[in-house]
Amino acid sequence: MKIGFVSPYDFLSPGGVNRHIIGLSEELTRKGHSVKIIGIASGKFKLQTEVEFINLGNSLPFSYGGTTSNISLSPLILLKIKNVFKKYHFDVIHIHEPLAPLVSLGALFFCKSPVVATFHASSKNVFRYKVISKIFKNLIENKIYQKIAVSKEALRTASEYIPGKFEIIPNGIDHSHFSKLDNITKFNFGKQKKNILFFGRNEPRKGISILLKAFSILRLKGKNFRLILAGPDTDKINISEYLDYRFLEDVICVGEVDYNLLPKYFYSSDCFCSPAIGNESFGIVILEAMASSLPVVVSDISGYNELIIDGERGVLFKKENSEDLAVKLDKVLGSSNYSEKLIKEGNIFSKKHDWKNLVELILNKYEEVVFRKGNKNEY
Repeated sequence: MKIGFVSPYDFLSPGGVNRHIIGLSEELTRKGHSVKIIGIASGKFKLQTEVEFINLGNSLPFSYGGTTSNISLSPLILLKIKNVFKKYHFDVIHIHEPLAPLVSLGALFFCKSPVVATFHASSKNVFRYKVISKIFKNLIENKIYQKIAVSKEALRTASEYIPGKFEIIPNGIDHSHFSKLDNITKFNFGKQKKNILFFGRNEPRKGISILLKAFSILRLKGKNFRLILAGPDTDKINISEYLDYRFLEDVICVGEVDYNLLPKYFYSSDCFCSPAIGNESFGIVILEAMASSLPVVVSDISGYNELIIDGERGVLFKKENSEDLAVKLDKVLGSSNYSEKLIKEGNIFSKKHDWKNLVELILNKYEEVVFRKGNKNEY
């Protein structure tokens, strides 16, 4: 099958949507399908697989809903998309965030193949998408044959601006990328301490300040812990706003981390923490931490609490509550038996989200829409 993926987000800016697309496309290629990814990258970008990346051009940062996304608003993108669909024939086009301007929306407009659309976002403010949905109502109804949401939270958000039936198929991960740690050596961060890892963007919605305050509480109590902050712009955090000067050396601000190096950071840590305050539909990095045999402590918010059963395969803390987070981190890091239980259950759960186990669910949707398109053309 000839499959085309479309993403509105810059592939040189790390994010869950593009990681989802790359992981799924690699698994489809391993199964013998022909896959191309149509997207944008503000610079040289090449996938380390047989999957071809068609670069439509550069992006600009666009802030909305508490996050900054790198997308393209250039009208030239539309001409490039049109030319791509003239040059290549696809059996199915899989568009992620189909109403996101201009790449995904342009692909929806110009493609002739049946469309599978996947919705990832979590937001309480969908006014912009309601307007776009109303304007392109006929286009959406005629072009999108199958709608997928990656979680109940993503379904809740998408349902506010697009009616109809959705299937929930969760995000996947390359489990072996994180679980095969035989040849990985740990980072040497200095004195022996228990390491708490955060990985994500330095944005207010990610709750880094909450984690820093919790870490300060733990260090003031004499806990021998270290905090590692990794991800885009984490190297720009002014930690002195949150910590006593005595503990500044116990926080390492790494900055952006290459995907291939991420398992080493997991392997060098004792616990993973994501203190996000909202607008999270899933949490791929939580699954990756589980696959790396780390106990996870995350905020009790929609999206995250679909993945975590509190006290079984992870720990939930009260959203935006640094005191509760400090208590939960101390419990996980202070009890090896409790930690090992979380690790065991988390690993079992993360294996279910290996792309090897999810790819057939996606392929079934492709086959359904190709069949429906064929029947539609007969009349």
